[in-house]
Amino acid sequence: MKTPPLLIGAALIFWGWQTDLWIFAVGLACIYECSHRVRWRWNLRAKDFRQLTLLATILLLVLLVSVAMSDADAYFLYVLLRWLPLVFFPLLVGQAYSTSEGIDYRALFLFRSLSGEKNNNRKATLFHPSYPYFGVCLLSAAAANVGGGMFYIGLIGLIAAALWYMRPRRYSTAVWLCLFTVAGVAGLAGHGGLHALHAVLEEKGLEWLSDANRQDLNPDRTRTAIGDIGSLKPSGRILFRVKTDSHSLRGLLLREAVYDAYSYGSWFASAAAFVPLQPDANPATWRFAAAQPKHKKLEVISYHHRGRGVLKLPAGAFQVDNLPVVSLERNRFGSVKVEGGPEVVSYRIYYAAGHETISPPSAMDRHVPDRHRPVIDRLNAQLGLAGKSPRGALTRLASFFETNFTYSLDSRPGPRGVDPLTSFLLQTRSGHCEYFASATVLLLRAAGIPTRYARGYSVYEFSGMENRFIVRDRHAHAWTLVFIDGSWINLDTTPSAWREIEDARAPVWQIAVDILSYGWLRFKRWLQSFREGVNLSQWWWIIMPVALLWAGRLIRKQNRQRLPAGRSPRIDSNQNRPATDSGFDRIEIALKKLGFIRHPSETRARWLAKLHKMHPQTGLFDGLKDLLSLHDRHSFDPAGINADELAALEAGVDDWIDDHLT
Repeated sequence: MKTPPLLIGAALIFWGWQTDLWIFAVGLACIYECSHRVRWRWNLRAKDFRQLTLLATILLLVLLVSVAMSDADAYFLYVLLRWLPLVFFPLLVGQAYSTSEGIDYRALFLFRSLSGEKNNNRKATLFHPSYPYFGVCLLSAAAANVGGGMFYIGLIGLIAAALWYMRPRRYSTAVWLCLFTVAGVAGLAGHGGLHALHAVLEEKGLEWLSDANRQDLNPDRTRTAIGDIGSLKPSGRILFRVKTDSHSLRGLLLREAVYDAYSYGSWFASAAAFVPLQPDANPATWRFAAAQPKHKKLEVISYHHRGRGVLKLPAGAFQVDNLPVVSLERNRFGSVKVEGGPEVVSYRIYYAAGHETISPPSAMDRHVPDRHRPVIDRLNAQLGLAGKSPRGALTRLASFFETNFTYSLDSRPGPRGVDPLTSFLLQTRSGHCEYFASATVLLLRAAGIPTRYARGYSVYEFSGMENRFIVRDRHAHAWTLVFIDGSWINLDTTPSAWREIEDARAPVWQIAVDILSYGWLRFKRWLQSFREGVNLSQWWWIIMPVALLWAGRLIRKQNRQRLPAGRSPRIDSNQNRPATDSGFDRIEIALKKLGFIRHPSETRARWLAKLHKMHPQTGLFDGLKDLLSLHDRHSFDPAGINADELAALEAGVDDWIDDHLT
């Protein structure tokens, strides 16, 4: 079935409105709607439509490659859907300007024969692409929309126009309007419910995944494996790298999160809301505390899925630089979350031992749960921890665990009705680091010493191939933070043999996997540099004119007969004229190198407004709104700008670069 006039044009305009692809939308709408006015037609055959299918396939492959090479990994499907009306337009316009009533469905399959049917007299099955294309436009607009009631109103209006043309004539107009209104209201209510459900599932899903994946730890809550039966099997996958000037880092603990409340095998961070921090004058530098004259530094090279992650920080970290992220948040325990950064980050950390910047002890740091109080008090009395000095208690407890306990990843079922932590302390005396860290926290609290539970990684494996330390999934570790002499210090009571036991589980093919991991890191870093240096979104300005010229040449070459009536139309080439470049592009490239990457669905105006709101104190985005206004007029306004305004634009760009990049 064929769509009525102006419906496809309206759908294309609606798509351009939601995606900010106005230039493409208006041009495509004009080209298609002109087919209802002109009298001439091409005599296209099935093999010609197959060539148009090939063209659409090539455009789709180019789109897939360009999206994969862009910074839209987290939104791959959304970006792909956004451009689909442009990809399938050759088929639609080919049918619109042809003498055929439809397209032979076999022409859509590149490897299906157009001849040789069992029944040669059987008429070819034709279909009209206009309604499927109408659905593609609505789908693309829905994938790119940023919310708001106008989107739903526009969607309902277009669907109403399409259904009105196909409505059964035996029903009155009033009945049809009532039924459609009920369906529209029900759709709006269902949309609201699904949106709320999506938000809940997304929040819970991220929470569950955070607990299951050590690389994306949840700083608010962590479930330990205390009480789990069976063997823990951490992998040898390399999670991040640590680079330093010497090999003195062996045994360094890099923490991701700290917790203070324990309940039934889980640790929680109480009253630990994350507070956003502002960067220094350099947007890639973040300071947590005053700089220390005597300090050390190291570099962490890590992956941040979708630009989000939790930083790995040593004790006493007071500054991080070379970290180009949109936002950074920190809680009172020193856990740091970042968003809006590149996938591969290589940030430097400055830290000073003995200058911890996390909050002082609270009542929760001395709390022992009632269900654990009897066994903790009993063991505390046997060890005599309460009568010792704080440092003496630490030494006594570390010696107790090293001498009387063993490290093991295999957990067996304990006595029925006995708490797993109690069974570990009194009976099995064997377990992994989470047992040792949790027991140490509670025993020292019973002795009156404030403690917290920390999770992160132990850095000890040096790679000669990479000339840096590598940290694997099996290097994840748990330990205790103890408050002594006015400062928090690390205390690791897990028997020292745990590293040898973990490394003994490495498979024989580990070296081959490490080589592939290192190669993948090099490739990802090269790809990231390539993304920052090339504006791939501008490829379409080159690809589309070439594709249109190729399609026109193909039609002229294979189809020389036309219907006698009418004459060839003249299409204004300015409809697809690419935007004129200006010096403002240099500013966007510079901001990308600083880590401020624009999402493909964002206009430049929205992007700059968001960055100015997030970083009002840097002054980096002051005055860019006026420069962007001149750039847009120069690029898209048919009247353009005069010579004085153009000179002011270029001078403003040069001044901004001199002020912020030199």
